[in-house]
Formats: sequence, C-alpha cells, structure tokens
Amino acid sequence: MKDNFLRFLEKGIALLGLCLFFLYFSGVVSFAASKPINSIHIQIYSKLESGDSPGEIFIEKGEIQKHEVTVRGKSSLFTITAAEWGGQNKSTVKVGEELELLLTLSPTDVTDNYFLASYRASSFHITGGYYVSAKREGDDLVLTLKMKAVEGAYDAPVSVDWNEKSLGSVRWQPGEVDSGIYSVQLFRDGSRIHEIEKLSGNQYNFYPYMTKAGRYMVKVKTLVKDAKERKYARGSGYTESSDLQIRDRDVSDGKGKEGEKVQAGTEKKIGWEETDGSYIFRLPSGELYKGWGKIDGYWYYFQPDGKMVKGWQKIQDKWYFFQESGAMAVGWVKDQDRWYYLLPETEATNGQVAGEMFSGDWRVIQGRYYYFEADGKMHTGWLFWQGRWYYCNELDNSLLGVMFTGFLTRN
Repeated sequence: MKDNFLRFLEKGIALLGLCLFFLYFSGVVSFAASKPINSIHIQIYSKLESGDSPGEIFIEKGEIQKHEVTVRGKSSLFTITAAEWGGQNKSTVKVGEELELLLTLSPTDVTDNYFLASYRASSFHITGGYYVSAKREGDDLVLTLKMKAVEGAYDAPVSVDWNEKSLGSVRWQPGEVDSGIYSVQLFRDGSRIHEIEKLSGNQYNFYPYMTKAGRYMVKVKTLVKDAKERKYARGSGYTESSDLQIRDRDVSDGKGKEGEKVQAGTEKKIGWEETDGSYIFRLPSGELYKGWGKIDGYWYYFQPDGKMVKGWQKIQDKWYFFQESGAMAVGWVKDQDRWYYLLPETEATNGQVAGEMFSGDWRVIQGRYYYFEADGKMHTGWLFWQGRWYYCNELDNSLLGVMFTGFLTRN
C-alpha cells in the first residue's frame, strides 16, 4: 500500500513539473514575440478635383488616375484592411475641402505585434493629409484622417448687374465655390479705365470714375485669397456686366475717388488692412468693424478704434483667447505650458457663450473628467475637492489632466 502511494506521488510531481515547464516557456516566447506598434506611417494620394464625386478609396493601388484616391501603409507590421469616407456624404467636392477618411489597420500577425490602447498625435506620420484621431477596436486600429485640401479653380461670379437705383453702382452674385475676394475692372467704350486689384465684398460704386459720357462695362473675377489658398486653389475667369450708357448730363464730377468714402465702398480699403502693426477690417460702407465681428466663419474682436485683438481678452466679465490670426479659439488651448478649455458653440449652455473660458469646476470632455481651476488652468496631480481627494494625471501624455479612478501604481 505504501509503495503504491509513493509511486502515485512520484508520477504526480513529474506531471506537475512538466506542466510548469510548458507554461513557463510558452509564456516567455509569447511575451518576447509580442511587441507594440509605436509608429504609424500612412500615405494618401489624391487626384480629386473640385466638382468630382468621391468614389471608392483604393488601398495600396500603384498608379492612380484622375479623380481617384488611394491610401498606402508604409510598414510590414500592419496592413490597411478597410478605407471609407467619413463625415457627411457628399455628391461632389469643392475647392479647399478637407475630406475625412476612416482607415482600419490590422496587425500583420497579432502574435508578433499589437496596437496600443492610445497614441500621441506625434506617433502618426501622414503624407497627403493629417491625423485627427485613433481608437482601438479589438486587434484593429480605426484611424480618422483628413486629406489635404481639394485642388481646383474658384467659380466665376454668376452675374454682374448694375444697380438701377444708384447710378454707377454694380453688384455681383458670387459663384458656389468662392473666396470672397475679387478683381474688378471698369471699361469705357471698350478701354479699361480703372481696376481694383483686390476687393473684399460683392458691390462697388464706380460712379466717381464715370467722368465722361460713354458706354461703360464691368468685369469681375474671383481671386485666391492668400498664400495658403494658393497651395490648392486657382482664380476664376471674368464675368461681364451689361453695358451702361452715361450721357453728358449724367457724368460724375470725380468726387469720391481713391481714399474717399463713397456710397457703396472705399477703393482698396474694403476688408483686411494692416496699419501701424495692427489689423483693421473695413466694411463695404467704409466703416470699421468694432466689437465682435464674424468674418469667413470665424469670430474676431475689434477695439473701439477698430484694431483687431490677440491673446487673452476679458469681454463683459468673460475670458476669451484670440489666436495670432485674431480668430477666436474654441476647444483646447495651450498657453505658457498650461492647458485651458474654451467652450465650443455646441457645448455652450445655461448662459454660457461660445469661446468662453471654462473655469472653477469639473468638466466632461470626450467622456473623460477634467478639473479646471478658478483661473481656467487645467489641474494636474492631487486635488482636494468638497472633502474628497482626486488624482488628475500629471504625466505629459494623451491623458494629461484626466481624473483617474481605481487603483493606481506609480514608480
């Protein structure tokens, strides 16, 4: 009986040792072989032009044709397994539009490599576009990108018409794809007599230049606004007005020419203008913007003398931040190594306004809790609030400032 027990015990110990041997070495091999994918390189090649209909997004296609888009991954560690358009469905694309792409990346071999749960923006290297966001779904990484702006020419004005109630005043209807900046020429009897090289607005009073009787006509074309737009946009052709006959008794005395305020605008002074190191914005009426002004979809603030503000500004007891361009900032802003949050329009409720600096409370941003101090700075580290301690991540990574829950181990 004793011998049988000893033999059973010896077999059990041997079997246990064999199991431990396999568990140990299989774990070592698995751990040693599984490595994170730390850097992601994506190439976007597009031959879309304004007016094209976005079709299929090709993956790893060699040579692409006109109106096509392809994406390529520059790595042996992963492959692009799916590519589709994000955002709203568009029947056609326009000059300057930055189309959204959704790419699904899969590890080439999940036993060898894996995607991290979160990445810094600096981990992505995008050619032909830029990084927006990334999230892991199972073994895959779903990447949201924006393509570089669609190239093409701006539309010419739809029509150019004389104002029947104001002699010499002309107005034009912008095309669908338009920069808001125009070149305007005045002709008399077929000869050009005056030109405004760069005009912001869609009307002008040419009467001060109609000092002789004759047949007058205006040509207008859409211009590229600035150096940034020149990277993807081209100007349009001219659109002509009908003829306007000016008789001797109707000619102008020439008052209201360059530099003088005229009925429908001031030559070369409508729109943005730099003066004494500051910027002003002149309306078609000749008046300067003062206070709040929305220009090309962005909010600006102008002092009583018309000068545009920059940086932090306290307006009616609320703090705002204006970028170097003068545009009001929304969302996250980093200033002097501290982070602030300016409310987007969609988040402004209960008396709050878009662009207002959030302060003195907790705020949920994209599903994560942050605390902002009374001066608006995002809090990091330990926080004692209403009798309880909280910890907000102080490591400079993608989770900086996020409130942690559960157990936390720090080296």
